[in-house]
Amino acid sequence: MTKKIIAILFLFLSINILLAINQKKDLKPVFDEINSKYENEYKIYNLTVKDISITSRNINKYFSGTNIKVLGVYPKINYLYEKKLSSKLNYYQFKETTINKNIKKFEESYKKILDQNGFKDEINKIELNGINLIKIKIYCSNKDLKELLNNNPKFIIEE
Repeated sequence: MTKKIIAILFLFLSINILLAINQKKDLKPVFDEINSKYENEYKIYNLTVKDISITSRNINKYFSGTNIKVLGVYPKINYLYEKKLSSKLNYYQFKETTINKNIKKFEESYKKILDQNGFKDEINKIELNGINLIKIKIYCSNKDLKELLNNNPKFIIEE
């Protein structure tokens, strides 16, 4: 008699487990639906790129072929002239239609400020290597941002 009761309990328990497993496949977490609703919502983000070597020479490879609009860049300022020029070189806002045009104007402006303050040696370094960047301001949808972060996991978002 006890063997029949144990067998029936075991059968009942295994059926409940199988039913529970099948029901979990149909359930979706709430945050998945919320994310899908806001995939096309656009916002401004600041991407910190301290751990990646992004310069004015290679920034285009990260954003070409995407719907992401680069609004401006924050250059890494050399510690030799950081105190003297940080207010002038802190942020450069992009005003042109393409990244290449903006980068060209940004480099010209940066070199002009360095030249006016007597840092001609730094201009030669910039012409060879470009200007190191620590932060990039972008405007994009959540979907595009997610794709960018999947392709470049070292980017850090600051809102």
